[in-house]
Amino acid sequence: AQPIVDSITKKVYFYEILSRVEIDGEIHLPSDFIPDMNIQMKYRLAKFLFKNISKLQQLLPDKSFSLNISSLEIDMGIEEYLKKLLEAEGSFLDASRCIIEITEHSSLDDEKTYESIKNIKHNFGFRFALDDFGSKYSTLDKIYSTENVFDYIKVDGALVKNIETDLMKQVNLQFMVNFIQTNNKKVIVEYVSSEEVYKTIMHVSKPEYLQGFYFGEPKSIKCFFKEETAS
Repeated sequence: AQPIVDSITKKVYFYEILSRVEIDGEIHLPSDFIPDMNIQMKYRLAKFLFKNISKLQQLLPDKSFSLNISSLEIDMGIEEYLKKLLEAEGSFLDASRCIIEITEHSSLDDEKTYESIKNIKHNFGFRFALDDFGSKYSTLDKIYSTENVFDYIKVDGALVKNIETDLMKQVNLQFMVNFIQTNNKKVIVEYVSSEEVYKTIMHVSKPEYLQGFYFGEPKSIKCFFKEETAS
């Protein structure tokens, strides 16, 4: 679990639930294991995530939680996938406090995905975030065409890396944040690694939310439960 904070108050707005595998003390990212998983394995992983989010919602009734299923909806229609997950693990899940993140390159050219997201939002109350926006796949006109689809746009970390010394990245981020907000979507800027990066971002733009090691590194669910229960 990694916090996503309000950019002004720095208070936690919601947590992203991340998939990691530990082997012999070494942490592996999704790119190391997701491509080798079949649909049944992916579904079991998604069930596990939903189950933990349900528990976290009960532990922290004022917080929301997000998860990324961008590699899953391609194998099985996202609408059918989420329906099946809710039937299996969603009896205690508050969908209105669950944000589904979908990476830009896996969704932007799929009209069926758009319609499915609209149906899911209407029928179940999930919110949606477009992840990795600003990567090499970006086309700004897609912000127009995704009206009423995504609630949040997550700016790709490539636009933030070294931003404190890169004037061009500062200009690009300012433009992108303003553009997204003008189109009635909220912005999450990732990879905020230090106070200097934070101050630079806030100087050139005013995104609603921020995420990065400066505000908190990802913690295992086990540690997260232990700390929250103790507090």
